[in-house]
Amino acid sequence: EQILSIFDSIDEPVYVSDPDTYEVLFVNRAVKDYLGKDPTGDLCYVEFQGLEEPCGFCTNVKITAAPERAYRWEHHNPMLDRDYLIVDRLIHWPDGRDVRFEFAMDITGLKDLERRLKESEEYFRAVTENVMDLIMIVDGEGIIKYVNRASLHVLGYEPGEMLGTNSLDFVHPDDLAW
Repeated sequence: EQILSIFDSIDEPVYVSDPDTYEVLFVNRAVKDYLGKDPTGDLCYVEFQGLEEPCGFCTNVKITAAPERAYRWEHHNPMLDRDYLIVDRLIHWPDGRDVRFEFAMDITGLKDLERRLKESEEYFRAVTENVMDLIMIVDGEGIIKYVNRASLHVLGYEPGEMLGTNSLDFVHPDDLAW
C-alpha cells in the first residue's frame, strides 16, 4: 500500500503491463486522469495508443532482451497529442511474472520549445544569408563564430575560411591602431 501511494503521488504516467499478453496490471492516478478512466485489465495498446494490435514501436522485445537495463526513448502519443521521455524496464511482479514497468515524463513543452528554436534559427539563417552586408558573430576573444556568405563579396574569403579565426586578422594593420 505504501509503494502504491508513492506511485499515485507522481504526476507523471506510471504503469505496469504483461509483455506477453499486453494486459495492463497497474496504473497510477496520473494515467487515470489522462485517460479519464482506469484501464487496468485492458490491453495497453488499445487504452494508451488507440490501436487494434500491438504497437509497432513496442519496446517489450528490447526490455526482455536486456532485463537488467532500463530502456529510455521518446514517443509522441497522437491519441493524447503529447510527447514523452519514457523509461521502460522489466520488474518482477508479486505473482512471479516479469512485467513491463513504464515511467513516462511529459516533455511536450520542451519539444515545442525545440521546434520554435529551430524555426528561429532557420529564420536567422534565411535573413543573414540573403543580405549583401557582412554579418559576423564573434566571441569575447574576437574569435569568429559565424559569418554570412557576404564575406566572399566583401572580404574575398569563404565563410568556412574565417570560422574559428580571430576577427582582427581581417582588419588592415593601419586600421588596428585606433
